[in-house]
Order: sequence, then structure tokens, then C-alpha cells
Amino acid sequence: MSVNSYFNHLNNFSEQKLRRDCVIEVIQMFGMLVYYLPKTKLTQDYLFGDANLAFKNAVSIEMMLGDVKQFGGQREMIAKFGFEVNDEISLLVSTQRFKDVITDHYSDITKPHEGDLIAGVFDPRKLFEITFVDDEIADDFYQFGKSEVWEVKAQRFTYSQEHLETGIPEIDKLETELKQDETTGVTKLNGQEDNTNIQIEADSGVMDQTSTNPFGRF
Repeated sequence: MSVNSYFNHLNNFSEQKLRRDCVIEVIQMFGMLVYYLPKTKLTQDYLFGDANLAFKNAVSIEMMLGDVKQFGGQREMIAKFGFEVNDEISLLVSTQRFKDVITDHYSDITKPHEGDLIAGVFDPRKLFEITFVDDEIADDFYQFGKSEVWEVKAQRFTYSQEHLETGIPEIDKLETELKQDETTGVTKLNGQEDNTNIQIEADSGVMDQTSTNPFGRF
């Protein structure tokens, strides 16, 4: 028995357009205006595999929370290198709006990219880094032949010497704040390191690695 030829949901373009417009309207009604910051690779460290990144542009686009109850992820925890905040959020963005807004500016960005940043979620001073993009979410699994939304998973951004040069003062000034020690205000090379404290401990004589006693005093 063949399928009913009068009900073809996969190729009904008028229904697809209607649903697409409804998705866009819902996100614009219940969502928020955020900034999408695409990354730019400045230099590559071939020894450690890291890249020196910059975020030189910011494009505003509307997104909606996928989970409105609480943050996801591992949340706050004490890890090997101190206290970590691993708050994760889920955001929904219209595929059509992303192409109209982001792809129109950057032809090589046809969907959200892992590693790009999102600013303006709840607070313009908070940055989130995209960790995963799901284009086949359960609530939008090709009921009309195509998916109309992307679900973007993002975690709180951990600063590591990236450059913020978007031209938006509220975002760009975060680089200076992230470089400073929260208690002393002293500028640091990395928002997570303790160079000053390590140097003080070393100068206090804890490590006395002389030629006669290379392993120090006990």
C-alpha cells in the first residue's frame, strides 16, 4: 500500500514557510536580543596545538532559551585548579534568521560554530562559548520535511588571552576586567593564573635549589 498522495508533509513548501514564519515570530516574542561573536584565528601554536584568537565583530540576533528552569552542565564545583563555574545554557535560533543575519555578513558561517561566543544572555557582561550545535532536536525532527531551529549549547566563557575588539564598549571592556586580579586589581597575563603569588612563594626561600643541594632543604 502506498502513502496517500494528498498528504505530503515533506514537500509542502507553503506549510513549511508558514511554520518557519511562526517559529521566527515565537522566538522574537519570547526570546532575547543577543550578540553573536565569530572567532578569528590570529596565530597558531603548533607545539601545543592552541590558537591565539580574537573576536573582532558582533552581530545582534534574537535567540530563545531552550531550558527555562535552570542552568545545565556541571554547575559550580571545586576542581584541580580551583573553583570553576560550568553553567551551561541551551538557546534556540531560527535557521532562516541566522542565514539572513549572520550568513549575510559572513558567507562562510552557514550555522553556529563551536568556539564562537554569545554575549547579552541575561547580562551584557556575561559571555558564553558555544560547545555544541544540534540541528536535529527532538521537538523539531522534520515534521514538515525540514528543521527550522538550531539548538545551541553554550558554557560560561573562560578567558585565556583572547582579544575582544567588537566595537561595542560593554563587550570590549570585559577584556581588561578579565585580565585583572579580582582582589588586587593587578593586570595578569591570563585570567586564571597566579604568577604573582607563585613568585612571592619562590622568593621566600621555599625552593632553595643550589648547586650543593639541588633538591632544596627539608
